[in-house]
Amino acid sequence: MEKRLCVIAAACLAAVSCTTKGENEPQPSLEVSPTSLIFAAAAAPAQEVTVTAVGTDWEYELVGNASEWVTVTEDRTKGLLTVGVQDNPQAEQRTASLTVNAAGGSGIKVKDKTVTIVQQPSDTPVVYSITVEPASLTFEAEGAATQKVTVMTEGEGLTWRTEVDEAARGWLTVTEGEGQFAVAVSDNPDTVERAGNITVIPSEESASPKVVRVVQKEKVIPPSLDIALSNGATPEEGFVFDYLGENQNYSIDVRAVNIDWDYRVEYDSAATDWITVRKNELSDRVGLMVLLNNNKNEAADPRSGRIVIYTGEEGIGPYEVKVTQTGKPEFQSTILENVEVGTVTGTRAIVYPNNDKRQLAYTEWNITLWGSGIEFVSKFGKYTGSGELLQLELATNPIEKNEEGIYVIPDGTYALAPNFDGKNEDGTSVVPEPFTVSGGERGLWNHPSTAKGTWYLRMQDDKYNGEEARITGGTLAVTGTGDGNYRLEWDFISDAMYHTTGSYEGPLALEVVG
Repeated sequence: MEKRLCVIAAACLAAVSCTTKGENEPQPSLEVSPTSLIFAAAAAPAQEVTVTAVGTDWEYELVGNASEWVTVTEDRTKGLLTVGVQDNPQAEQRTASLTVNAAGGSGIKVKDKTVTIVQQPSDTPVVYSITVEPASLTFEAEGAATQKVTVMTEGEGLTWRTEVDEAARGWLTVTEGEGQFAVAVSDNPDTVERAGNITVIPSEESASPKVVRVVQKEKVIPPSLDIALSNGATPEEGFVFDYLGENQNYSIDVRAVNIDWDYRVEYDSAATDWITVRKNELSDRVGLMVLLNNNKNEAADPRSGRIVIYTGEEGIGPYEVKVTQTGKPEFQSTILENVEVGTVTGTRAIVYPNNDKRQLAYTEWNITLWGSGIEFVSKFGKYTGSGELLQLELATNPIEKNEEGIYVIPDGTYALAPNFDGKNEDGTSVVPEPFTVSGGERGLWNHPSTAKGTWYLRMQDDKYNGEEARITGGTLAVTGTGDGNYRLEWDFISDAMYHTTGSYEGPLALEVVG
């Protein structure tokens, strides 16, 4: 050993001598010997590795998980590393790496050195394994009690830990204990089942992990059914339709939870099939649209029925939504006095002459007269403002379309006739005759732009204000005064038996259709 120290000392003196000589200085280097070690599976004696370093310091490192079964002690004065291993309990050979690195020095890169450590497999390996009981857990949606899982191990020193799926960590909690772990869940707020896994991971790689499946039931919402009427009324108040049964609809919002339901229509009168119900599936509810689909009540008395919404669940429903249709009034006019139409300041006349596609035994004219305060907005086809307005619909002898665009209302006295769009008593359509005026008739219209027949109307702030006289009798006298001017005189009678009279003299702003 003294001889070896002398060699090392001599090497150091040589290094100093070289330093003083500059270009003869030895290059830094690092060597290990041996570069591999083989150990028996059990009771293996320690082995030494010699580290020879020139011009550099050094350090060592066990790579990976080698420190779990490999121990290293160092003696830097001798340049020795003593390597020992624990007994290998496994049936497989195991390998580790010991790396020796240069540290400090002249700055010249010195290559690391590696010692491979191999330990033979055990002839009598220890078997490691774990089992869990139970392997699955099911929890109720709300108020679920904590449950426990027993973990049984085989193999000395085997330990374990648990890991919960990331997606389930927000609602699933694990508390580890001695030979078991407890599982708790928070309440499930959703109406769908949820699940997650708990993985039991053993400390030895030779033992397989075990998975415990955790399922939590969905939240069960008690069955219920609620309805709401679009007009804000109670089911007992229900919906009220006018006698025409036109241009009116209501809806019932039905919100059902975990329950099946249906509906039927019942009637209190001899007349049936006058209520129409349409079912619309919406995103969060079902809508029942209620309409009369143009079914008129020709009787003076109102009629009623109901929409019954029912379930098969005792104590939920049925709901009965009343539907009432008013009786046909004695008259439609709301103006119950004689009317003298004031000064006419605006006109509009539309003529429908015969052409290649239209050949009728008459020609229809629509004439509108209005006073100051009313304006016709042609862009939107509607009237605005406040004031009075007279709508006329008359039939003349047939007039053919002509290239000159000259159309004249024949002189004469025009008598009131049934509404041109109406029905005769035998159910056939009314055919207008020349020199007649169409009687007023309520229909699918929005006063006063699309009034059907002949009416006297009043507007307030761009809207029809409810004041009207339905013209059902009387006459209209037409006299041409030349250059497209006319004198119109009328003495009409409303369905309430009041007179609407007046006159106009001047031109008519003409539009030709077809």
